[in-house]
Amino acid sequence: MTPRRPRSGLGNRLVGVATLLVGFIGSGLFSRGMVQNPPTSAPLVAPRRRQPRALLRLEVVLPDGAIAHPALRGELDTPVFAQLDVAGRRLAFSTTTADEGRLHIAAHAPAAGPHCPAFAAHAEEDAPAVWRLPVAAGFATLRVNLSREYALS
Repeated sequence: MTPRRPRSGLGNRLVGVATLLVGFIGSGLFSRGMVQNPPTSAPLVAPRRRQPRALLRLEVVLPDGAIAHPALRGELDTPVFAQLDVAGRRLAFSTTTADEGRLHIAAHAPAAGPHCPAFAAHAEEDAPAVWRLPVAAGFATLRVNLSREYALS
């Protein structure tokens, strides 16, 4: 059997120095932003900018000039339903979006049901629309305003 030579620690020291050197260089690159750390909790959905909303205002002006309350307000993309007492006649108003920038408005007596509208019309965005509704005491005027409100992001 051959006797073993004692090991010099030179090899182990070289490996240790190389490891420290790589560690220092790597930490310097990370701290200077040359290598990006992966985010630990990345958001699942990127934040969206708020889109402009199309707003609706619908008023029924009675023959004596008074406005029937409540006035109908809402967003164009959200169906709105309200019942108003127009000169002694209970009318139900409902709105639905027909397509981009257009609104379908229907008024009907609740007993008739939504499939038998007293009138149905369309309104264009940013163009006020006025309709006259026959009621017991003459004509009531239906005013519809659609406008686009730009939200700050």
